[in-house]
Amino acid sequence: MNKKIFVLAIASVVITGTASYYLAPKNESHAGTDPRIAYAEFEKKDVYEKVSASWDKALGKLNNSVSKSNLNAAVAAENDWIKIAGPDIDIKFINDLPSAEQKSFNQSLLEVRKATQIGDHLDVVLVNKNKDAVKIVWERKNGDTHVAEVVRDGMANWNISRQEDIK
Repeated sequence: MNKKIFVLAIASVVITGTASYYLAPKNESHAGTDPRIAYAEFEKKDVYEKVSASWDKALGKLNNSVSKSNLNAAVAAENDWIKIAGPDIDIKFINDLPSAEQKSFNQSLLEVRKATQIGDHLDVVLVNKNKDAVKIVWERKNGDTHVAEVVRDGMANWNISRQEDIK
């Protein structure tokens, strides 16, 4: 009889714990990390300012290298590009693509991000106004700037057209 009570008590604890896990509001333990909230809204102000300064430095290097590089129309016409924080690329760009394009773009994005090294800063993504080309830019730990260009072909496939480090 004591065994049955013990087994029932353990079972009720397990069931209650499992139910509370699945019924609890998501992100409860990670307040402020709702994936639908823009990065600037949940990051601490001082951290965001440091990250933003890193982006500005990297984009400045990219702009200065335009005349020295063949990087396809880099950021020469700044108004032709939409600046998006790397963590926001899903909510501000990818989610608006058709599902077939999302898969292709995500594969290219993952391939680009394989170039990150320990100590590299958070990336910023530049999307052109036609939404058929993207530049993923980040500052490396050593101060160099990494730039990758991903372009859409006529068949809704996204491909990496170039990656380089700018000294």
